[in-house]
Amino acid sequence: MHNILHLTNVAEKWDNGTPIGNGSMGCMLYGSPVSEKLYLCEESIWSQKDETGLFVGFREKIDHIRRLYLENKPVEAEQWAIENLKDDFHTIASYEYAGLLTLNFNSKAKATCYSRDLLLADGLAKISYKRNGANYTHEAFSSYPDKLMAYCICGEKKHSFTMQYTRECLESLSIENNLMTAVCNTAIGNHPFCVGIRVETDGSVHSADGCMAVVNATKTVLWISIVTSFRFSNFTEECLNRLKASEKGYEAIKADHVKDHRSVFCRSDIHFVGDNKLDALPVNKRLKRLRSI
Repeated sequence: MHNILHLTNVAEKWDNGTPIGNGSMGCMLYGSPVSEKLYLCEESIWSQKDETGLFVGFREKIDHIRRLYLENKPVEAEQWAIENLKDDFHTIASYEYAGLLTLNFNSKAKATCYSRDLLLADGLAKISYKRNGANYTHEAFSSYPDKLMAYCICGEKKHSFTMQYTRECLESLSIENNLMTAVCNTAIGNHPFCVGIRVETDGSVHSADGCMAVVNATKTVLWISIVTSFRFSNFTEECLNRLKASEKGYEAIKADHVKDHRSVFCRSDIHFVGDNKLDALPVNKRLKRLRSI
């Protein structure tokens, strides 16, 4: 399985999830066929107070600390810095995620033949499994050319699920027909952003209590856009405008994404000589094997 990270288990925590991204926007997905979690992210969502420049006398304080170190007085230098610099530094900027999108599937039947793969050369995440004798596939990617994320669910039998968006500092959440729009802010400062989710499906779409439900579908595509006030003053309008690109169609956007991704990824390659019989081993078993050597 060259250029494929192959797993046979659902991620138990964020660290074990499958990442997708286009350089500025992406998500970490758990790959669950029961309750899927997509942790959304965008590179410019930072929590920080507005900059006000250096404080008066800051340089002189630093010079004094330097002199203490030169006099071989590190303890005194540290104590003096604690007492005299406590109000001179801004709060360190913290990166924040863009929200959690949860998909709860209605079927209680157990999923079998499960696999979760990250196709490195194509920039695609794929989850496949069987349920009630039918094959299902989830596919996700984040397109640089079209500035959209896509999460596609296909099955030989119909699927139904509810979708919920949650996040701290949520200022507004609206649902209109097949469109969910959320406006959020950061914990510190005033750096709002918008998350737009458009549902494209051959099933029916309903909404209630801040959630959306897809019922009796054989194919569903979730189109996701994230735009921040850091880049656009009219960030909500821009977010919704980007979702219009999804009208180009899933296969066309996917093809453009793969072509663009491969043009960068395939500029170089690396091969390791080893036992070909190990190629089919999933990542978790490979790591366990390495630890035992």
